[in-house]
Amino acid sequence: TPKGGWKTQLRDSAGKAVADKKGHALFGSVANGIGAWSEWMKKRIEKDHLGTAFQIMSLYAPPDDCVGSIGKPPNCPYGINPTLEYAEQVASAVNKGPHDALNLVGNTQGGRDSLFSIFSAIATFEIGADFCNSKCQISRELFDKAINSIWGELEQPASQSR
Repeated sequence: TPKGGWKTQLRDSAGKAVADKKGHALFGSVANGIGAWSEWMKKRIEKDHLGTAFQIMSLYAPPDDCVGSIGKPPNCPYGINPTLEYAEQVASAVNKGPHDALNLVGNTQGGRDSLFSIFSAIATFEIGADFCNSKCQISRELFDKAINSIWGELEQPASQSR
């Protein structure tokens, strides 16, 4: 969470960003959560030059942290983050391996499709496939609307822009 919180994060009456007791940001809607995730991804892709699922998941769920940020290593009641397993699941959502380059350009159709698949895989991993009945279903319309606020509208191919 950036200093001062996400633009779309819930705020208390004093305007301070609201978080749960583990420090995870809280949002008033799914769209606001997707917007914050999109903001985080865009910043990390541009600033840190992230391009693979393993690079993304190493920041998102670092291998030196506890699952759910509960505890401090080595005292992690649910274990250490399974970063490689997480990266493999995320990469497989776009038919790639964890160290393969991903299309992460959010204002192009291919990049948007990849980001949607990656977000869906992360949601399934975080919430749990059992809870979601195998794969968590995310509204593509809601996702695109939320991500547009960060990446902008999709660029039209040159043949369609005439």
